[in-house]
Amino acid sequence: MGIPVRELMQRIDSEELAYWIAYDRLDPIGNIHHDYNSALIALNIAQVHAKKGKRYKISDFMLDFEGRKKMTDPQDIHNYFKLLSKSTHGGN
Repeated sequence: MGIPVRELMQRIDSEELAYWIAYDRLDPIGNIHHDYNSALIALNIAQVHAKKGKRYKISDFMLDFEGRKKMTDPQDIHNYFKLLSKSTHGGN
């Protein structure tokens, strides 16, 4: 909300805080919402350029700051950078 937690707790009561938490679950406020939209765009671009039969998932393009998914397969790493290179260099 753009203010320190201590100040927030002095300004609003628990009922209003519960309202904002519920609202955030329905329509996320902040970066996760933007990350999801960006991942959706990336998914659509990748799917248009994918080989026949290849299907991507939105989770393939979501940022992972907590390190839950790790790319360990060398072929996956190669494909990721190949796709990244195509998107930044116009496919050349």
